[in-house]
Amino acid sequence: MYLVVEFINEKPVAVVANSWLVADNVVMWPKSDKKRTSLLERNERPPDGTPVHPLRVLSESLTLALARQRVEKALIPVAYPSDSDTEEDESEDEASVTSKKLAQWPSMEPRP
Repeated sequence: MYLVVEFINEKPVAVVANSWLVADNVVMWPKSDKKRTSLLERNERPPDGTPVHPLRVLSESLTLALARQRVEKALIPVAYPSDSDTEEDESEDEASVTSKKLAQWPSMEPRP
């Protein structure tokens, strides 16, 4: 089985095999992409002496295919409105909101 994890220090999201866990929140992580992919696809434990890293488990008990799908989904950037939107529309919206807020304020009696 596989897990989707987030590395604490670097914040990337990745797939790891259950057999790679050294402790609840520590995983062995081979330096070589090729070696890592090979071990992952064969669901084999990395050799002793492989560097370990702290992590946070995001999903567990997954197939390799499902874990990879979840990582891809996690890596999709979130689209935010750009600054290139017309400023006229924004200023009109702000003016209407401001006028609505001001219209709701109670009027005060002048002091004698």
